[in-house]
Amino acid sequence: KLLLVSDPSIFFVIARIISAFFGSATVYVVYKISKNIFKNEKLALFSAAFLAFSFLHVSFSHQARHWIYVAFFFSLVIYALSRFDYSVQKRYTLAFVLLGLGMGINYQVGIGVFFIALWFFCFEGLSITEHFKKAWAYKALGLYFILSIFAMALFPHTTGLMDQTLGRDWGVAGLLKTYNFYVSQMWSVEFIFLLFVAVGLLVSFFRNRGYFWVSFGFPLIYLAFF
Repeated sequence: KLLLVSDPSIFFVIARIISAFFGSATVYVVYKISKNIFKNEKLALFSAAFLAFSFLHVSFSHQARHWIYVAFFFSLVIYALSRFDYSVQKRYTLAFVLLGLGMGINYQVGIGVFFIALWFFCFEGLSITEHFKKAWAYKALGLYFILSIFAMALFPHTTGLMDQTLGRDWGVAGLLKTYNFYVSQMWSVEFIFLLFVAVGLLVSFFRNRGYFWVSFGFPLIYLAFF
């Protein structure tokens, strides 16, 4: 207590160093994800470089807040799903466990359930009813819910479910305003990144429709929650 009162800067420095570490680790995970998907070293390095030089990612990596840890855990989820050399059971069980652990940081990680669902529908050959006939699917979901409940019991505010709706528009108009707000903000600070995202979506629409629906659909769902 005496140290904290006399000079709290050491705690801020430690917290920011940890954030910087996880920000760097996220760049590495993105490299591995890209290598899993494209099977190409140059494209994997190119993907990692986009994140490494992203203004927002670098900015978040300097701050002792939850954002960079959310990005790290969510990247781990995508990495688990993109390990096509793993069995379906192993990939989805690992993804749900990572989501459950991430809930200990913030509920934003939990929205990744919709990402897993999109990935499943776009890339798995069997129908969802075929998979839900198997015990591992219930075990994977059960692990996620147990870890999530445990996280919320330890720290109830991890859900972030508080009233922040004062003065906000509801309905379709409000939702469209939300999308316009985030796109305009991204355009202000990450316009090069946003341009390449647009090009990537266009290419994926014609070359691999599954990646298009996952990459385009999930941000729409994610922002809708906000």
